[in-house]
Amino acid sequence: MKRLPVFLVLSLVFFFVFACDLQLPKEIEIVKQSPELRFDADMKDIDLDKIFGDLEKVNFGNKIRILTCDNTNTFTLLVYIDVPIVNLKEAFDNIIDNIIDDIRIKLGTVPEAIPVSDTILVEEKDIMEINSPELPSAFDIFAIDSLDARLFISGSNNYLLDALAVNLSIGDVSNSSLKRTNPSNIPLETTVYNGTSLPAGGHDLIIDINEKSSLSFEIYLKQNEALDLDKLKDGFDIKVELAIWFPFEFTAKEETELKLPFDNIFNEGGGDLFGRASASDESFIEMIDSIYFEIVLNENPFPDSTIILRSRPDGTGAFNGVITGNKLSVSIDKDNIIYPFNPSFSISFNENDRIIVPSVFSIEEFAFKAKVRYTVDISNITDGWKL
Repeated sequence: MKRLPVFLVLSLVFFFVFACDLQLPKEIEIVKQSPELRFDADMKDIDLDKIFGDLEKVNFGNKIRILTCDNTNTFTLLVYIDVPIVNLKEAFDNIIDNIIDDIRIKLGTVPEAIPVSDTILVEEKDIMEINSPELPSAFDIFAIDSLDARLFISGSNNYLLDALAVNLSIGDVSNSSLKRTNPSNIPLETTVYNGTSLPAGGHDLIIDINEKSSLSFEIYLKQNEALDLDKLKDGFDIKVELAIWFPFEFTAKEETELKLPFDNIFNEGGGDLFGRASASDESFIEMIDSIYFEIVLNENPFPDSTIILRSRPDGTGAFNGVITGNKLSVSIDKDNIIYPFNPSFSISFNENDRIIVPSVFSIEEFAFKAKVRYTVDISNITDGWKL
């Protein structure tokens, strides 16, 4: 008698496999007459564009370079701005000439080192705009968290740079008295950044890019500096660079739903998952008490959210599942396996739920489990028995 349940369960397994045109499972586990099919997924490296849109066509505005970070777990862009500075030598020469003239009038001669006061050399208001990034439409209802940034101030004449300071304003946020640093050393002609964080050195800043911001700066001579005129002849160039670290980590502004391109995992051919031709064809479903779907991802982009399975082609018949670690799972009882059963999947976000887009996104495994309930008629065996 023990062989009959095993036979029925195996029949269910192979009926499901061939009815749904699936690959052969890598294992079959029978526990309390519940067959479980686990498949190695062939959806390695899911095209993120199918979910989120073209991630690499993000636009921040003119004169801003976007580099894709190749070695981060989270999809990340490095936003690079070479802050345009003009006429520094001319401004510097004019100020020095004025200082020298004043000293010559007062002293009759010019010393080798001249004193300077707190004097602005270059002032640029709203020199450029950092736009709120133009992201794919999937992110319209997500907010961008504040981003880490670094400002680099460098040049060939360290003596001059040590006498200067920079005030930088981005929107309503000002950063004052910024001094010489190392250069960023970001290659000029590349669209790829190999680092896993911002370049070392520089001045740490925090930037909010949810709104368009104007960039302004001042370069000035620090107060009470005595400048050696001979050393100033070594050059007047100065390079100001702003690097912004932009990992694709967002927070939902409101409740929303994001469709996943997983529809063909369990039902590649479309139509009814169980191969039924009409609503009256319930012979196979009568054996099933409930069904369970599981999708195992390499990374979970949805740590706070809920997976939803919609059972009908028109998107109706919604069932909430759970997300645990990297596993997305949904269970449905028999009464809801209504023809045509054609599952699609989406993620439901509440306000403030996070989404973290991985650099590489793949399905490692998917599983289907059916709880089977059946009755064996043994009346023909017990007829005539007397107790």
